[in-house]
Amino acid sequence: MRDAGRKGRERKEAARSSRRAEGLPPEEHANLAEVVQAARKVGNAKRKAAREENKRSLSQDQPAVEPPVEDDAH
Repeated sequence: MRDAGRKGRERKEAARSSRRAEGLPPEEHANLAEVVQAARKVGNAKRKAAREENKRSLSQDQPAVEPPVEDDAH
């Protein structure tokens, strides 16, 4: 009963096959250390940009120091 597959449907052929089955060389991948290093650089750049944006927004939120206004009505 299990051989027929789920709900009586038979198993179909896979639409894709592996590169090895087709006689092709394996796909080239970057070295893990290089991938990790690149990810760290990207993360550092994002954190630095967020810090600078935060500094800019804080400096814009604070009102500029204005000199005290002197009353002439004594």
